[in-house]
Amino acid sequence: LFRSGAGRAPWPELGTTLTETQRDALKAHLEDNAEAIKLLREATTLPRSRYPMDLTRGFNTLLPHLAQIKSMTLLLRRDVLLHADAHNAAEALKSLEASFAMSGTLAREPLLISDLVRIACVTITVSGMETALTELKFSEDDLRQIARRLEKAESETVEAYTRSMAGERCV
Repeated sequence: LFRSGAGRAPWPELGTTLTETQRDALKAHLEDNAEAIKLLREATTLPRSRYPMDLTRGFNTLLPHLAQIKSMTLLLRRDVLLHADAHNAAEALKSLEASFAMSGTLAREPLLISDLVRIACVTITVSGMETALTELKFSEDDLRQIARRLEKAESETVEAYTRSMAGERCV
């Protein structure tokens, strides 16, 4: 469902507005990926996710889902940027929530590379969150929701790291 495209342009600095050209390109890119964004937002309601991998292959284990998750996280970050530009806090919050959930799907994987991608995805999400917090006014409940997601991402870190190190030792 995901189509790449407008995501190669430099990210605007905090506090700067999008140019009309940037806004139009971003809108077109997100419209092309509207179905993917909808499904990603729906996926946040799932309690757990797993990705198929054959760990018996050791260092030859294929992990195509990692690049896809990072791409989806970048897509959601772009969605947050567009909603922040349009002053739509509710929609930006939905994409932030989906982005945090996306990174959390990797927390239980027993590989260091999975944890490193998870950390990269959290960093991407936090960058989008910074833009949203700079540009938008959120309610107290929304801010508490964001804080809970940050706390969850932080609490997943210790378990994910321990699991990934155990998995690396097994390999």
